[in-house]
Amino acid sequence: IAAWLRKTTAVLNGQPGHEALGVSYALFVAGDDTPINASLQQRSAPLPLGEVLAEFRASHTAMLAYLEAQPEDRLTARYNPDDPSDGRRVLDAIASNTYEHDEEHRGWIEERMKAEG
Repeated sequence: IAAWLRKTTAVLNGQPGHEALGVSYALFVAGDDTPINASLQQRSAPLPLGEVLAEFRASHTAMLAYLEAQPEDRLTARYNPDDPSDGRRVLDAIASNTYEHDEEHRGWIEERMKAEG
């Protein structure tokens, strides 16, 4: 979750999304998030929960800083104007990579937190 949040913030700041995720450009543009998620999970699985939470909090803080600095018209602009197939607004992209993404993975997060007690 932190990696996708970091990627969204990077793209909003004009940086390449694949670099923020730490994956190859070819994997990033292949159009399937499953192998990207597998790579991210493999990288983060051995990390202690405290380290994972610290990364999440840092990514969340960076997103909040981005939001606070933006005028309203930037938040309603197109997220990826270079991609004609991506009609999302900035707010749509932020939602799908913040609270909507958190909710999607809530069960898995709770399981991991219980396991690490």
